[in-house]
Amino acid sequence: MNKKYMKISMVSVLSAMVLGACGSGDTEEEQNGNEDNGQQGSSEQGAGVADASEPREPEEDEVCMYCNMNIPHDEDSVFTAQAVTEDGERVFFDDSGCLTNAKEEAGGSFEKEWVKDHSSNEWIEAETAHVVEDSEFNSPMGYGYAFFEEEADAEEYVLSDTAEAADWQSVEEDGIERAGGGEEMDHEGHGEEESGHDHEENGTHDDH
Repeated sequence: MNKKYMKISMVSVLSAMVLGACGSGDTEEEQNGNEDNGQQGSSEQGAGVADASEPREPEEDEVCMYCNMNIPHDEDSVFTAQAVTEDGERVFFDDSGCLTNAKEEAGGSFEKEWVKDHSSNEWIEAETAHVVEDSEFNSPMGYGYAFFEEEADAEEYVLSDTAEAADWQSVEEDGIERAGGGEEMDHEGHGEEESGHDHEENGTHDDH
């Protein structure tokens, strides 16, 4: 009986050791999986933060934060702008003047701002862009400003009879003047006398 009991006990101990080893392996595997998931989550969060600091293309149905007109995706897209608000919201503008007016209404600042380089149609940081005003620019809301990443490109463009060098202060003053009761812009970019710059209802820009 004692020998039989000892055999049963040894079998029980061995079985317990095997089960324990299996359970330990499962736990380690699960822990590795949890660590991988945690690392993946951290990477995704990091990517989200990085995305907020970089420009992106607007969606097809994106509308201007200020005037509610559709953001153009054709040749007029070179006049568009975008920004990230202090709350982290991405907003788009169909014309640079709409950006300055929206910024004024928001208290004077966005976290990040971008405009399009007139030469390449690529996004560039607004604060370092070189500004050119041209009466021949038929921009979506008629502000008539273009931006260049390279100063040499801006200087070359200013050689045109209708263009002149400008700056962001000019854009802001122009926008504030129009919003304050001077000249309202129609969808073709032509001036209309109005009592103020009322925001438009959702719609599309007329063909140019």
